[in-house]
Amino acid sequence: MIALPPLSYKFLLVLVSARGQVVSTDQLAEKVWQKSYVSDETISQRASLLRKALADTADSYFEAIRGTGYRWVADVVLLSSPASVTAPSADSRQMAKVHKALLAVAVVAIIAALLAAYVVQRTPASTAASSKPSQPLSDHDLLLQKAKSYAAQFNAAANPHAIQLFRDVLALDPGSDSAKFGLAVALLHQVSKFNGDPTLLQEAEQLSANLLAAQPDSARRLWLRAFYFDVLGQINQAIALYEQALVQDGHLTEAKGGLAYLYRQKGRLHEALHLNMDIVGTELHYQFLQVAECLALAGLTKQAREWHQRAYQLAPDSAVVIAALARFELTEGKDEAAAKLLTALHNKGMGSAQSYEIAAILALRQQQPQQALALLQQAASLRPESEYTEAWLSWFLRDTQQQQPLQVSVEDWPDLWVYRAISLLASQQRQQAIEALQLAQRSGYLDYRFIQQLPLFHQLDGEAAYQSTLQAMARAADSERAKIEIYVLPKLNGLIVPAK
Repeated sequence: MIALPPLSYKFLLVLVSARGQVVSTDQLAEKVWQKSYVSDETISQRASLLRKALADTADSYFEAIRGTGYRWVADVVLLSSPASVTAPSADSRQMAKVHKALLAVAVVAIIAALLAAYVVQRTPASTAASSKPSQPLSDHDLLLQKAKSYAAQFNAAANPHAIQLFRDVLALDPGSDSAKFGLAVALLHQVSKFNGDPTLLQEAEQLSANLLAAQPDSARRLWLRAFYFDVLGQINQAIALYEQALVQDGHLTEAKGGLAYLYRQKGRLHEALHLNMDIVGTELHYQFLQVAECLALAGLTKQAREWHQRAYQLAPDSAVVIAALARFELTEGKDEAAAKLLTALHNKGMGSAQSYEIAAILALRQQQPQQALALLQQAASLRPESEYTEAWLSWFLRDTQQQQPLQVSVEDWPDLWVYRAISLLASQQRQQAIEALQLAQRSGYLDYRFIQQLPLFHQLDGEAAYQSTLQAMARAADSERAKIEIYVLPKLNGLIVPAK
């Protein structure tokens, strides 16, 4: 059953009534909108909404005539003489005349669409149920539906459309909590996943704070606020809010996923995996990726590779998935495999700041500093405010520019201490760099294998404090591995068939 909003119904009626003939944009403006002028963009959007409602994806019902208008091309069977195709008004007598003039089209989907909007429905639960016409979707509801559809695609091309559509909904209905929530999530994804402008966080902050203030015990609103602090980099605040969300709703998938990710950042690998096991059955590549990264940090390389490959199978064009797999290959010393993945991604024009950073590390390992610098500059162009890229650039430009070490606080991500160490080495502050690595270790950072693969840290190999820090990371990783092998791995092995 398909319901059409008034404008879409008028649009459909005008096209069907002129079946086989081109209806110009001027005629559509006059007959559908009752205006002398309507922009091509507005008309095109209405046509798109109608196609979506009718599931018309291949011009099977009506076609666009470039620079002119639209033409109905499907067969039409006339059931009654067509009345005037003047757009329906509020006058009930005029509306009745329009309803009588409906044309039955020889396509089942079109019949269903028209009947759904105007045929009386009976409630089967009552033997004496009263007749009630179904309500057509409003423009507000259609826009909201379309915005959610774009957001659900979760890619760099669709997400900006989702943001704009959520804003369009709020222009029609400023009080729509659903649109506010959807817009906040899309803004946060734009910044965290799709190299978006960090200033978008200001709007997300206001939306998430206001929504939570209105319903402070809402699990989903607690999750949204946690997600904001997560993207902002205030990891401890984000963890506390994710945990509060799960107190309110222990089954909230989004909160489990966010908390699992942050537990991994803090070195709490077996806890992260327990949370991921609850949601991994959803077949989301992001959850597979989190499992893979936890297993890799614990030194369970074989299992980590299986989960990485499964994530890649689910999302072969995801920059996040490919960059993570390339980083895994780099950590395992498989530079050629990592480079192959990144080259294919970048040739498609789908690279991210993270993927270009990893490519730069590979170039540095191959003693190609100029290529590495060019790749880092590409990363900086995608994410100008990235502390990670800033730290690497400070290392490459150490001989030509005076460098300021990266500033990090206890609220920040543990891996930022590693990047502070890089920036300190750029200004020859070796002891302070080791202290930064010690703070990374105490904050829960476990990826000592990655540090060992970075050529610039080799100058510290003879430092006892440096080796002691890496050994502390390794011991913590081994402790997590033991718990995972006993309590988690047997259950994980039953969740996935190894990728071939």
